[in-house]
Amino acid sequence: MKKIKDILHIFKRKGSVEKKNLYSPRKDWTIIVVVFFVAMVLTIAGDYALYLLVDKGVVFNKSAEQEAFKAVLKRDILEEVVAEFENRKLNTESFSDIREVLTDPS
Repeated sequence: MKKIKDILHIFKRKGSVEKKNLYSPRKDWTIIVVVFFVAMVLTIAGDYALYLLVDKGVVFNKSAEQEAFKAVLKRDILEEVVAEFENRKLNTESFSDIREVLTDPS
């Protein structure tokens, strides 16, 4: 009879679920810290992989033609800016040459 009670007792234990500390602040903070560190490690690994791609030249391919084109393009833009400032200088000089005769109201 005792053997039967022991067997039934084992089955009762398996059937019941203990809900001890199902929601605890320690468990929540542990999950948050673990997720933070995993995200940090993944971010560092991704940044390092991107650095290696850029360093090898896979992502950005620079050629002599591109550099020469940029130099020409920048020179054209510079000439346009200089011309614009020359026009502004001439406009301000022309405004300063115009003098209105103010009458003295007294």
